[in-house]
Amino acid sequence: MGSHDAPVTEHSSYHHGDVRRSAVAAAEQIVSEGGAPALSVRRVAELVGVSHGALYRHFTNRDDLLDAVSAQWLEGLVTDAADAPDVAGYIRIYVARALAAEHLYRCVFDTAARPDATQTRAALVDVRRQAAAVFAEHTAMSGDALRDGVLEMWGTIHGMVDLYWRGLIRARNPSAAASYISGVAAARW
Repeated sequence: MGSHDAPVTEHSSYHHGDVRRSAVAAAEQIVSEGGAPALSVRRVAELVGVSHGALYRHFTNRDDLLDAVSAQWLEGLVTDAADAPDVAGYIRIYVARALAAEHLYRCVFDTAARPDATQTRAALVDVRRQAAAVFAEHTAMSGDALRDGVLEMWGTIHGMVDLYWRGLIRARNPSAAASYISGVAAARW
């Protein structure tokens, strides 16, 4: 779930006039629990308490809804990392957020690979800009070195998080995994 959204339950229904926001919250819950394959427009409509046709006034299709969910997750990352004290702090926030939401994190990058994922791609630009600002403030990097450093950090985190989920990095719990991955990713900076 997004950091600012109330949980949507089986018994929730739409009454407040914001179908789009309610639908994104419901879709985020579904994806969080079962991954992107679990998402259907009909299921979201059922959770929100509107007809599935009503959702098509806000989303062109299921992929558009996934785009909104992915963008929201990334926007939450930007919000959570806004006060990162340094590069290591930024990395800890990023890794903790990724490990806490495996299905959402995977959905973000699967969605970003689609050319029509305009919301997700825009939100990724914001994440990249934020990471670059943190690197610029706390390292001597600029220009191409700054761009390459951010991509190296991002690739390291993404790869190691995926290795953990696949059981190739062993840790006693997600917190221990987050500490290990953050330490490795931050060691260069």
